[in-house]
Amino acid sequence: MWLVQKPIEGPAGPYDDISFYGDLRRLQVEIPPPKRWNGYQLGDGRNVGARLATVTESMHEITRLVARVGPTPQTPDDQLLYQQTIMPVFNACTRELLQFLERNRLLQTENIAIMAPLNGGEFTAAALVYNARKLGWNIPLKSIPRFELKRVTMEDGSMYVGERIYYLPSMDPDTVIIVADDCIATYVSADRSIRIARKNQGLPSDEKPKRLPPPIIMVAAGNQAGIMELEQHHKAVPFVGKVNYALDRSYYLRRTPEEGYPNRDYTVGSMGDYLARLPDGYDQYAPWNSVRKELVSFWESL
Repeated sequence: MWLVQKPIEGPAGPYDDISFYGDLRRLQVEIPPPKRWNGYQLGDGRNVGARLATVTESMHEITRLVARVGPTPQTPDDQLLYQQTIMPVFNACTRELLQFLERNRLLQTENIAIMAPLNGGEFTAAALVYNARKLGWNIPLKSIPRFELKRVTMEDGSMYVGERIYYLPSMDPDTVIIVADDCIATYVSADRSIRIARKNQGLPSDEKPKRLPPPIIMVAAGNQAGIMELEQHHKAVPFVGKVNYALDRSYYLRRTPEEGYPNRDYTVGSMGDYLARLPDGYDQYAPWNSVRKELVSFWESL
């Protein structure tokens, strides 16, 4: 399946399916300071950095690293430093996620699906498995689908999401859906991930069942406007290392002057590039890289 019109960003295809999201430039409107989420609790979810200074400092270090190196890494050492710096954020989010699952009696690893869209999701899925193991929670690799989502922008500002699905495990209606991604900007990747899972569960893609567990979102950085869309459409429960308040015209997360960034620096840069798989020689410095290769080997064995 291909888009008929030529996009200004993203590939026209091929895809297994294409979803239309319309003009999302409304999400580029900066959240004004009085309406910003600064507290720890986000409904049932958590703004983890609001409670843990170490998470907040890690995210500041990420912003400074990107300002120094550029929005994309120049060397594998840049990737390594970025991944080492952001891993404590994912560790803290995983801990909060586990506590939520335990409180709500949802900690059933055989009845869970980790929706982590490629390419950034390959890192975040591995990071979740790596940190969960350290905390005593073993996530079966078979519970992690392999699928790819591409955000495609057209000249008129409208946006599509193209998807390719390579592996999708069976899911029951009560399967706990966890979207583990690097960040949320517009919300469309997380929305599409949830809808793919709901369809696989045999539920309408926009189903918001009262008795079934809500979808859970876990990201290092999440734009407030995007999270609000996910809460509205799916009653999603977010676990976010840092809540973001501004996007640029290309939908990159940006810092604000009120946060101490008068130049509106990139919050995290191009996470897909910084979180790309490291060369083999880096495993001793980035042990999650081994988990990542373990996951890829499982996928390739199917």
